[in-house]
Amino acid sequence: MGENKPFVDDRFNARMNLDNMAKTNFNLFESILSEMNFAYHFNQLVNKAYHYENMRRQCDEAIRALKKCHRKHNQGDDSIGWEELEQLLHDTLANLMGDKDYVKWVNEKKEQE
Repeated sequence: MGENKPFVDDRFNARMNLDNMAKTNFNLFESILSEMNFAYHFNQLVNKAYHYENMRRQCDEAIRALKKCHRKHNQGDDSIGWEELEQLLHDTLANLMGDKDYVKWVNEKKEQE
């Protein structure tokens, strides 16, 4: 029986090594999942930041257009031409609404007239 003991010890050690490898692999897998989760949330934050930056740019564009409209209509600013103002309004509305929705809106207004 004493002769079998090293074999049993070797099997036990091999089993322990496999268990340790499994734990290490599980910890590595868990770490990778954690990093993937972080990457996913980071990507979501970047997307939201891009969205909010885009919204800010659109608001800035709308404010510039409204200021020019106010200067032309309420303050009588002749440095702004009617055609320039018309083009500015068309461009701003198309950028805010999207080209497809803007064209649809213009066509609906023409049909109503």
